[in-house]
Amino acid sequence: MVRATLDAHNFSQTESHEWNLLWSSGSLKSYQYEGLNEHQKVNKFPSSYEITRKDRLCYNIVRMQEKFGKSAFDVAPDTYILPEEFGDFYNHY
Repeated sequence: MVRATLDAHNFSQTESHEWNLLWSSGSLKSYQYEGLNEHQKVNKFPSSYEITRKDRLCYNIVRMQEKFGKSAFDVAPDTYILPEEFGDFYNHY
C-alpha cells in the first residue's frame, strides 16, 4: 500500500542523496540523520521502539506512573508482560 501510494504520487527509488523520503525496515545509524535537508523525511527515529513495542510502551507507562502518579498517566489499562509478570496478572484477576 505504501509503495502504491508513493508510485501514484510520482515518487521513485534512488541511490543518490537527492531524496524526499527514507523508508527503512531497520534502525538507522546516527550518521544517517546528519546533514538532512529541510525537505527530507525519515520514518525511523532513535529509540522509537520504546513506544512502538507494546512491552516497552507498558514498561514506560508504568515508570511514568510511579514517577508522576497513576492519575497523570492513566492512558492504558493495567497491563502485564507475560510470562515474567504472571503472578501479578493472576493476583489482579
